[in-house]
Parts: sequence; C-alpha cells; structure tokens
Amino acid sequence: MKRFLIILLLILCYTRINALSTDIIVCGFITDCEGIELLLVEVRNIETAQIILSDFAGFYSICVPANSVNHLVFSHPDYPDVTMKINSNKNIEMDVIMCLETKNSEW
Repeated sequence: MKRFLIILLLILCYTRINALSTDIIVCGFITDCEGIELLLVEVRNIETAQIILSDFAGFYSICVPANSVNHLVFSHPDYPDVTMKINSNKNIEMDVIMCLETKNSEW
C-alpha cells in the first residue's frame, strides 16, 4: 500500500511540474500599413533564440514558454523591427502591422 501511494504521489508531482512548464502558442498575421500580407518576416524569441519565418499569407506561429516574459522581434528588410513583450499563460492570437513608423507594444 505504501509503495502504491508513493508511486501515485510521484506521478502527481510529475504531472504538476509538466503543467507548469508548458509552452503557449503565439500566432497571427503580419501585414504592412495598407493591409498587404508580409511574407518571410523573421519572428525571433529573444529569450529562447527560436526563429521562424512568416508564410506566403503573412501567417506566423511560434511557441514560447508559459508564465515567463518573452520578447518577440519581428524583422523585415523594408521595415523597422517591431518588438512585442509577451507575458501570458494562455495562447495568444496577435496580428502585427509593420509600418515605416511602427512603435513597440506590450501584451
């Protein structure tokens, strides 16, 4: 009986630790000021060094650690970089507009 309770306790602790360290998904579309989709925009998580590129429709999707502060940098050769601060424990749909005078934001 003791062995069963110890195993059950270990399983519960392991499950709780994994639940705290899950990733969330940040996704959305990247457009210019006129609403035209921007392809091949580099999306980089500063904290994890993960890099992805937006697709032909301007869509991006990146996993970031939950319950921690993440900074996503959106880079395109024709526009200034946009930095977004992410601090969430749930998935986020976030569209980004890149203009010649884009300001940084916080989510």
